[in-house]
Amino acid sequence: MEDLIVLDGDGARVASSAERLKDYHKLSQAPHDIPVGVSMQRWRVRFLGGAPSMGYRTYYLARGTEPSVVDCTAGVNFIENAVLRVEAHANGTVTIIHKVTGRAYEGAFAFEDGGDVGDGYNYVPPKDDRVFLSSDCASATIAARLTATCAELEISFQFPVPAERAGDTRSEELQALDIRVVLRLAPAALRLDALVEVTNTARDHRLRVLFPSGCSAASSYVVEQPFDVVTRSVAVPDCSGWKEPLPRTGPQKSFADVADASGGLCVMNRGLPEVEVIDDDRRTVAVTLLRCTGNGVGAPEEQAEGQMLGKHAFHLALFPHLQSWDGDRVWRQAHCFNVPLRCRQTSVHEGRLGPEGSFLQMDAEDLVMTAVKRSEDGGSLVVRAVNYGSEAVRSVYRTSLPVRDAASARLDETVIGRLECSAGTIPVVVPPRHIETVLLTP
Repeated sequence: MEDLIVLDGDGARVASSAERLKDYHKLSQAPHDIPVGVSMQRWRVRFLGGAPSMGYRTYYLARGTEPSVVDCTAGVNFIENAVLRVEAHANGTVTIIHKVTGRAYEGAFAFEDGGDVGDGYNYVPPKDDRVFLSSDCASATIAARLTATCAELEISFQFPVPAERAGDTRSEELQALDIRVVLRLAPAALRLDALVEVTNTARDHRLRVLFPSGCSAASSYVVEQPFDVVTRSVAVPDCSGWKEPLPRTGPQKSFADVADASGGLCVMNRGLPEVEVIDDDRRTVAVTLLRCTGNGVGAPEEQAEGQMLGKHAFHLALFPHLQSWDGDRVWRQAHCFNVPLRCRQTSVHEGRLGPEGSFLQMDAEDLVMTAVKRSEDGGSLVVRAVNYGSEAVRSVYRTSLPVRDAASARLDETVIGRLECSAGTIPVVVPPRHIETVLLTP
């Protein structure tokens, strides 16, 4: 039986899968006419695609029977590509082997659960806290499989934790959290993508997922912040006597990274703003998934939604790398993970654009593009980039759009000065730790 396949612009087969969905049927009726039915077949198609910088690429659906083969391997408890091997263990944890360096990151995706009697502002553990680790009690179900586009490793288990607070400690009654981790490894991918699903049935607790980096010699780590990457000390000062002790956790945007002379581990996230690198011998990266507390403005019983009961889904990714965070430009992987390609379906039609193209390019790899948008007055295109580094970066912007004028501007889009612009080419110099906003006017 013929299936749907995906072809690129040259007619070559692209790794893809097609899932037949329920047929779509719609009735329409014009005034003073009988109903007319329209029936259509529906499919869900997944494929491995790519596109040029700030551009697009066209793919085509066709009928075919040729099987799609993904260049990955899957076994009973592992998945593997040319760069990474991922092994799951009976206690629910994962070992990630970076085949380029031979370095093994053991104990990943263990979950830590401690009490939380704080509020929406501050995490406060009970005076007599009891901290649980999923790796001490989990008996995981493991399934590995190959799909048309990637290798998947699924790990499911129950994690018993105290049901709620009990005075200055946690209750003896236990509630089981259902946890499901799906790891995805694409062919030749440098990072491991993860979906973590948690069904929370407990109250007054904090749940974190742990990633031992193995960088025992690291005394600091870095996190992305708005328009910057900042360095934090792993060690926390003695806060005895402080009215409000320094939190061990801190804010992050898309990634946190720990590295030593042998390489590093970058932990990426979508929308998880709190992280800590624990001062242990493995320099464990701990990402907060849930803070469940009933305290806040008003009585605890009025803060029921703060207990975060129910099912939650979290997206993370791991990128083992060879050098420092800036030497390996870890933000590129983190931003690709946070802003994946968008797919739009259309019919075959005539138009001004070719099957593939790029609207905007920057030739400097050390610049980080943070925004491309219409200006507030509607008359220009705003292109904003930041230099995370400690040295000035020279770059050339190239655009296929019709541009007659280019200007440097402030964040509020007030023009600072004119930039040279010739045939869609705009040279810029971005100082270290600087935000460069450019207005392109047609």
